[in-house]
Amino acid sequence: MAQQTIKFNISKDGLVNKKNLFNDDLSSQQYARVAVHTVLEELGIKVEEEWEMDDDSIELTVMR
Repeated sequence: MAQQTIKFNISKDGLVNKKNLFNDDLSSQQYARVAVHTVLEELGIKVEEEWEMDDDSIELTVMR
């Protein structure tokens, strides 16, 4: 089975792939980042790369 690359983009306002991860306006980018990292770790999925982009977003690349 071939590995699949998945990218997550966490915007400065805390959106993950342009969707609200939480139901409030108080969730920061770092709060969303920690939540994504935690869920991926619990699923046994390793983050291959993490980049801080020019638009102040964070991009995570994982392999599954």
